[in-house]
Amino acid sequence: MKTSKVTGISLAEFGTGILAGLVAEGVSTISVRGLDAGLVKAAEKLEALGHKLNFYMILDSLHGDSPVAREAIGGAVSRGLGFFDADHSLHLNIHKNDVDLYFENLPLSEKDWRVAAVTVLSEASRMQHA
Repeated sequence: MKTSKVTGISLAEFGTGILAGLVAEGVSTISVRGLDAGLVKAAEKLEALGHKLNFYMILDSLHGDSPVAREAIGGAVSRGLGFFDADHSLHLNIHKNDVDLYFENLPLSEKDWRVAAVTVLSEASRMQHA
């Protein structure tokens, strides 16, 4: 049985885990607006749960974006886990029946990835309505 305490989550694992968590929460598409802020909050949430991240993610104070957050999602997209459309939405390519396969091969528990995904959704929604 996999434990939820792992030493060092890579940026690639973070991007994949967040997308798998979003699919597990029933999300198939998410707006890019506010996504960076949501990813930063999710990283902070995972650290607060006691997980070590092998990267540092912050929002740029001027532009409100995060190059590291973009790299996390861009890497997942380049691995075929999603795609961007012209409306600035991210469409997830993980089928809900396959999401368990991702959780089995990622550090952390499904519960922790789902908590991180809910954090992304909450912060992204808040930013969209700000």
